[in-house]
Amino acid sequence: YEFFLRKELLNEFDNSTKMLITETVNIQQRIEQHIFLATSLRDIGFIKVSPRESHFDYSDIIINSKKLYFVFNDGRTWFSRHQEDIHLRSKQVGFETHVILAHPNSIFLSSLSIKVDQAAEELTRKINETIKLISRMPWVNHDIKIYGHFLPTSYSLVMSEENAIFIPYPMARKADRLPCFTFSSKADEGFHGLLWRDVQELINHPHTENLFPRKLL
Repeated sequence: YEFFLRKELLNEFDNSTKMLITETVNIQQRIEQHIFLATSLRDIGFIKVSPRESHFDYSDIIINSKKLYFVFNDGRTWFSRHQEDIHLRSKQVGFETHVILAHPNSIFLSSLSIKVDQAAEELTRKINETIKLISRMPWVNHDIKIYGHFLPTSYSLVMSEENAIFIPYPMARKADRLPCFTFSSKADEGFHGLLWRDVQELINHPHTENLFPRKLL
């Protein structure tokens, strides 16, 4: 009986040891995965994600950024929601603000209208309302420009020289509960730099037009 009892205890000890080794390996693998993920996020300059873009606090980046870029389809709802902060920004002397929207005459609006279930004419009206809302702000000694482009808009963006708030779009239909991702410009070859170059190329595209103030012919 003592022999079998000792054998059973040894077996239990052996099994416990194997379980401990397995669990240690699993923990080590999870730690390595977290380290790899943290390194990858740092490399692209990722700062944080907000599950609901509509709940994100844009006030600081809107009011205090020396140079600021906005990229939207029509932007009417977004700029209406944040017009108080935009108004405060318009009084900032020596700042730059660049707003990039789909051009009111863009053929892209035809496909966008199918996605959001609105007539293309309605989208054109919204774009023009956004232009009116922005152009009526004071903009005291402030470099303000609104551009209209003719390319598909694959994301929304609010971007300063320090941070980019990136809002992805679903392809098949309009969605109300979208996340937004914040990226820092401090990461070499990070996502902020990619977005910055993309926006500059969009502004300088041959078919992009100044909608406000309009160029004199």
